[in-house]
Amino acid sequence: MLAVTTRPPPEAQIIDARLTELDLSARQAAITAGISPTLMLQIRKGERAASARVMALIARALWWTPQDLDAMGRPDAADRLKRALPGPDPDPAARIIEQIRGSREFSEAQKRHLISLVEQDTR
Repeated sequence: MLAVTTRPPPEAQIIDARLTELDLSARQAAITAGISPTLMLQIRKGERAASARVMALIARALWWTPQDLDAMGRPDAADRLKRALPGPDPDPAARIIEQIRGSREFSEAQKRHLISLVEQDTR
């Protein structure tokens, strides 16, 4: 009797190569992505296809960009990832100052000093 072997789909091979590159286990990547390790294994073996949502979650865990997903032939996942990523912060200094003011870890004098440093840096 001959054993039938099938190659994993290209997507699975790309995931495996990236796991090796990052020195990350599939289990760690799955947990970071917020999916079950079993689902990750099924995707890597080619037993299940990754939905756009799941592929976008995996992409975030593996530090891939929407452009990487497009290059892999997954524009659906690239669109999901683009929507999930935060846009540019229009006023990061204001956000930082707000966080400083709301902090309980600094005295009022420390807060004033930190705020002045942020304001100097943004001029």
